[in-house]
Amino acid sequence: MGIRAGVQFNGFLTSSIDLGSVTWNTPALALTDLPQGTGSGQADLVYADTRTIAASGTYSLDLVGTQDVNVFGVANAFAKIKGIWIYAATGNTNSVVVGNGTNPFVGPFSAGTITITIPPGGELLLTAPVGGWTTTGGASDILKLANSGSGTGVDVSTIIWGTSA
Repeated sequence: MGIRAGVQFNGFLTSSIDLGSVTWNTPALALTDLPQGTGSGQADLVYADTRTIAASGTYSLDLVGTQDVNVFGVANAFAKIKGIWIYAATGNTNSVVVGNGTNPFVGPFSAGTITITIPPGGELLLTAPVGGWTTTGGASDILKLANSGSGTGVDVSTIIWGTSA
């Protein structure tokens, strides 16, 4: 099988004008199929998790190491990341901040100190299905997830896919 990832957008809006109405309707679809494997345009590993990050807390997601396990229950050992999807739950009060960890995974970020803030109900999707982004255990393999504020925890769902070689 493999992985199918991407974005589906369906828009339908109407508006009244002087002599009738105008309708805008568009389905947009950008899906990529990645057959199982370790080559270009393929993926053989998936990490999926939903967790609560305590108020003002952080979580360092280890992409190459023993701390986190993939969907097969084996320690993450990503060589290349082909995609990242992160969802900050709608019920959150605070945002989820992604990036700027110790031994940071740089991948799509231009530097290890770059962060992206995902507000409650927001999603982040980053893909590099052909070549992927390289990880290096102990050097560039931590994806930091942080709660942007105090007072309440945040729920965050994460799916990461890529290759073992």
